[in-house]
Amino acid sequence: MQSEQLRQFVPIFYREVEHRGEYFLELEDLLHHFKNPSIMDVKMGSRTFLESEVTNPVLRTDLYKKMVELDPNEPTAEEKQHQAVTKLRYMRVADIMHYFCAYNPVIMRQYARRLTDLR
Repeated sequence: MQSEQLRQFVPIFYREVEHRGEYFLELEDLLHHFKNPSIMDVKMGSRTFLESEVTNPVLRTDLYKKMVELDPNEPTAEEKQHQAVTKLRYMRVADIMHYFCAYNPVIMRQYARRLTDLR
């Protein structure tokens, strides 16, 4: 790391680990010295699902339920009938909600309440 000021925020890479045919990165635990750390997972600039999921026609009831929690008026008549949506459809709705939350504090508070209620 070139900047010592940022060093405390970037974990040390130790090694790549294979476990049951999958590969993982072993990184330094930056939170080990905290008693009850609060963590925020921030995604910036790119989607985190596979390209193959864009064309995946499988309807998922779990994502339909999440979508209804975000916005009960969003499902189409067909989606309501099946009580299911594709992952791409859910991700598009979630992206729109995230966009509006970023620019509208009222919507952000309502959305935050819904997410809290989901837990």
